[in-house]
Amino acid sequence: MLNRLHVRVAATIAAIALLLAVVASLVSFQRTHARELQAAERALLQLGEAVRPTAAIAAYLDNRDIADDAIHGLARNDSVAGVALTSRTGLAARLGDAAAAGGRAPVVRLALASPFSPGEVIGELLITPRQEVIARRARDAALGQALALAIHTFLVALAVMWVVQRMFIRPLKRLAGDLHRLTPGEPGELGYPRGHERDEIGGLVDDTNRLLRLVKDQLDSERRLRAEIETLERRFRTIYERASAGIFLADPEGRLLMSNPALCRILTPDRPRAGEAPASLDAVFAEPGRVVERIRRMDADASLAAGDFRLRVPADAPQRWVHCLLAKVVDEDGTPLVEGILHDITDRKRQEQKIRFQAEHDPLTHLLNRRSAEQAVAAALRHARESKAGIALCLIDLDHFKPINDSHGHEAGDRVLVEIARRLRATLRQEDIAARLGGDEFLVAINGVGGRGDVESVARKLLERLLAEIPLSEGVTVRVGASMGIVLSGEQAGDFAALLALADAAMYAAKAAGRNRFHFHDGDAAG
Repeated sequence: MLNRLHVRVAATIAAIALLLAVVASLVSFQRTHARELQAAERALLQLGEAVRPTAAIAAYLDNRDIADDAIHGLARNDSVAGVALTSRTGLAARLGDAAAAGGRAPVVRLALASPFSPGEVIGELLITPRQEVIARRARDAALGQALALAIHTFLVALAVMWVVQRMFIRPLKRLAGDLHRLTPGEPGELGYPRGHERDEIGGLVDDTNRLLRLVKDQLDSERRLRAEIETLERRFRTIYERASAGIFLADPEGRLLMSNPALCRILTPDRPRAGEAPASLDAVFAEPGRVVERIRRMDADASLAAGDFRLRVPADAPQRWVHCLLAKVVDEDGTPLVEGILHDITDRKRQEQKIRFQAEHDPLTHLLNRRSAEQAVAAALRHARESKAGIALCLIDLDHFKPINDSHGHEAGDRVLVEIARRLRATLRQEDIAARLGGDEFLVAINGVGGRGDVESVARKLLERLLAEIPLSEGVTVRVGASMGIVLSGEQAGDFAALLALADAAMYAAKAAGRNRFHFHDGDAAG
C-alpha cells in the first residue's frame, strides 16, 4: 500500500500538516496565554485607576465608609480576589484575600496621592487578582485559538491533498497505467490527461512518446539486425558444415580447437561418415614440422601463408595431398590462433606427378629420358665437386638388338628394352641414375665412386645380367649383349655433354674390341 504514490503523498502531507498543527498550536497557545494574562493585568490596572481618586480621598480623610465603597466596587469584579486600602495615618480597609504589603505576588499596587498635593503619597491601593479565574480564561482563549489554528491547518492540508490528487497524482497515475499496458517495441503511445496538454505533464507525455518511438525504432532495427545475423549464421554454419574444404582452428601449440566435418572426410575418404576429429596438427599432416615452420614464418613476415602438404595416411594407403591456406586470427580474449583451410589436391598432385613423370621419363621403359638425365647428371656433378666424390658415366649400347626387331617384331623389341631397363634398376643403387637416351642406347651414372675398381665390379655385374636370356613367349627366348663406354669425372673434367662424348667414344672402342664388354675413355680395356 505504501508503494502507491497517492498514498505516500497523502501520508506525507498529513504528517507535515499534523506536525505544523502541533507546532503552531503550541506556539499559539503560549502566545495567547501570555497575551490573556497581560490583558487581565491591564484590566485590573484600569479598575484600580478608576477607583484611585475615591481611594485617595478616603485615605486623605481616613474615612472608612468611603474606603469600603471603593474596595467593594473593585471586589465585585470576578477577576479580583481581594482589595486593601491603607493610609499613612492608620486607615486600613480590606476585603477578600487581600495581600498586604510585602505579601504574595502578583498584586497590583497603586500609590495614592493627596488630592491637594499631587506629589505627596498618602496611602496605597492593593488589588490581588483571582489567579485561577484569569488562568482559566487565558487557557480557554489559548485553547480556542490553538484549536482554530489546527482546524485551519488541516483544512489547508486537505485542500492541498485534493489539489495534488486532482492535478498531479490522478494524471500521473493514469499515465503510469497506460505506460504499464504498453509493450516496448509495439505500436502505441500515451494520451494527454485532460487539461494537461501544454503543461509539464503534457511535456512528459511528449518526451515519453518520443522515447517510445526511439525504443520502437531501435528494437525494430535490432530485430532486423538479429534476423540478418541469424540468417548469416545459418549460412555460415551451412558453409562450415557442408563445405568441401576442410576448416580448422588451432592454438599456437598446434592443438586443434575445432574442425568441420569436411576435414574428417578429407582425412578418411574411405570412411566419409566415420572417424573423430583430429586432436592436433600431428594427426593431420605427414610433415607437421613444415606446417609449424610456415606458421612461424607467417608470424614474422605476413598474416597469410599457403602451401601444399602431405597428409598423414596409413602405411599401406596411397599418398594424399592438400593445399592449405593459413591465416592468423586473434580470439576475443587476445589469444593468437591459426585458421586453416584445406583443399584436397590429391588428384591434381597425381596428375602433376604423372605429367612430370611423362615429361621426365621414357614412356616405354620408365627410365629417365635424355633431358632429365642431363639435369640429374649435372646436379650430381655439382654435388660431386662439392663433396670431392667421383661419378662414373656409363654409356650402354645393346648388341644384336636389331635382329630381334627384324625377326620377332617391334613388340618383342619393346619387351626386350623393358626387361633391360628392369635389370638396370635392379642392379643399381637408389642414388644412381639410369636413363634411356633413345633406341637401344642407355645411360648409367654411378655416384660416389672412389676409382676404377669400384666401377669395374658394377660394370661386370651389369654385363652379366644384361647377357642373360630374355623370354619373349612360351618357349621363345632371346639374348642380347652390351657394349659399355665409361668415363670418370675425377679423371676428366667437363660438363655432361663433354663427359657423354668421351663415354660415347669409349663405347665405340668397346664395340670395336669385340662387343659385350666395357671400355674406359682412355682406351684401356677391361672385361
